[in-house]
Amino acid sequence: MSSRPRKQDSGAVYTTKSSKTQRRQQATTTANCLLQFYHEIWIHEDKCQIRNILENKQGNSINLDKELCETCIYGKAPTGSRKKAPEPDQLISDNVCGLFDESFHKKRNLVAIE
Repeated sequence: MSSRPRKQDSGAVYTTKSSKTQRRQQATTTANCLLQFYHEIWIHEDKCQIRNILENKQGNSINLDKELCETCIYGKAPTGSRKKAPEPDQLISDNVCGLFDESFHKKRNLVAIE
């Protein structure tokens, strides 16, 4: 595959020459990256559920890869015993997600509290 930059008004645009096989491989790679992207954005939700949502809502056909990401492996590992909290709301788990594009309120992070 070869590419050469072509200058336009808004910046550089790249044109490529590729075969049908290369385009199929690129589409498969893009779909797998899309699945992994949503898996990470949706706080490591099950990939099977993500695939179903993407197929139903967007019409994307994505092959399910059975590989576990490293974060999921460590997150599901046993951590040992813990003492029970004597009062409600004493133990709180949180997850900071970001950096996102700025919102209307100029915020770029999200905190999920469980």
